[in-house]
Amino acid sequence: MKESRDVYDFGITCHILEPGRFKTDIVRAENRYPKSEQAWNSLPQEIKNIYGNDYLEKVDKTFYEILEEKSTLRLDFVVDAYFHAISAVHPRLRYIVGYDANFLIIPLSFFPTAIQDWILRHIARIPIPASVQRSMKKEE
Repeated sequence: MKESRDVYDFGITCHILEPGRFKTDIVRAENRYPKSEQAWNSLPQEIKNIYGNDYLEKVDKTFYEILEEKSTLRLDFVVDAYFHAISAVHPRLRYIVGYDANFLIIPLSFFPTAIQDWILRHIARIPIPASVQRSMKKEE
């Protein structure tokens, strides 16, 4: 955080809030689906063929199950962290907010990036593109 070092001499401190999954407009399907569909429709057909026709539907379903369905309504956790960050005499440099962030993201941060990616990919159940599935079947 180079910016925090640049402004420190002016009496300004920077603090990071890292919330987990909370039910907000960002994770609501009705807000997200039109944008993901618009992005998908703007792709060239060649790219769509690589991922497969049902890829967008699988991704949207997965994100719904992980984000919206399993998010918490306890927005007060985030509000409390923000309030503490702006009002405390000695605020923390980093606020990890939410049970999922504390019990998944913090422990994951101790692993190398490749292992983090593997674990998150399996937890998130991110769909495998159709072209990759086809090549995996050929190798069998």
